[in-house]
Amino acid sequence: MNCATPMLFRKFVLFVFSSSFSSLLFAQQDDSTVSTLSTVEVSAYGQVRKLKDVPAAVGYINKQMLNRFSPASAVAAMNTVAGVRMEERSPGSYRFNIRGSSLRSPFGVRNVKVYYNDIPFTDPGGHTYLNGLGYYNFNSVEILKGPGSSLYGAGTGGVLLIEGMSPNERANVMAEYTTGSFGLHNAYAGVTTGDGENKSRLGFQHQQSDGFRDHSALRRNILSWSGHHKLGETQVLKTTFLYSDLYYQTPGALTKTEFEANPRASRPGGGGFPSAVQSRAAIYQKTFLAGASLTQKLTAGITNQSVAYASFTELRNPTIRNYGKG
Repeated sequence: MNCATPMLFRKFVLFVFSSSFSSLLFAQQDDSTVSTLSTVEVSAYGQVRKLKDVPAAVGYINKQMLNRFSPASAVAAMNTVAGVRMEERSPGSYRFNIRGSSLRSPFGVRNVKVYYNDIPFTDPGGHTYLNGLGYYNFNSVEILKGPGSSLYGAGTGGVLLIEGMSPNERANVMAEYTTGSFGLHNAYAGVTTGDGENKSRLGFQHQQSDGFRDHSALRRNILSWSGHHKLGETQVLKTTFLYSDLYYQTPGALTKTEFEANPRASRPGGGGFPSAVQSRAAIYQKTFLAGASLTQKLTAGITNQSVAYASFTELRNPTIRNYGKG
């Protein structure tokens, strides 16, 4: 009797476990669903293809990825791409490089060509005023890592292809406001009109901040208009207008001793040179860009793209070298 009881107990446990496990598997099979992920297409090197079919190192950031982060800046979203490093030393002061391309370039965009709605945003002198764009000017970004000079101009670091509007965007009215610490205020209002063939979006963004450090305030106003027009089955016309008015203060660098004493301080004066506050170190920048891009599919394997644009930038940057009382 004593030997039979444990055997019955073991059989009972095994039976219950097997029944429960079978029921669990049956329930999982009933609840399972099949979901198909949407296809990601990129236009790198002038060919619209699936991202997995492009024989190059290409990073892609869509609107959903941008929406994961603060609308005050696109820096965090850019840094999700392997090999890409974007920094914001102070509000409005950007540094951008791909795969460590550290060739010094004005305004911190290092050896990288930038295009906005197919229009060159990097001027012929190699200057890229990337801080003239706000968060809401980014709908999607393609990042080409490595040389792309055969198609996009000299720049061994890579290429940045920014789209300000999605061709699938629906008519809507949008308004957003964000506030935060250190005097951050970020407001946006936009209107999208049109149908599936012809659509346009008008938007205005205002951003201001006092900054974490002394003498690091920011003020940025951006008025933009983008259009996407399908002309028949083989032609697409993109139109772009952008006006950016940017002002931000540059606090300068600190030594280790100065940082440990007060990490929020701006660069002090010394050796006969004025401090950042005394020299009124800041960027006063106004950028105007207007243009159109026409893409024509000539044959199944040949596409032509024509771009006409005009751009102008007015820049003032008081520094130690041109310090003067006024």
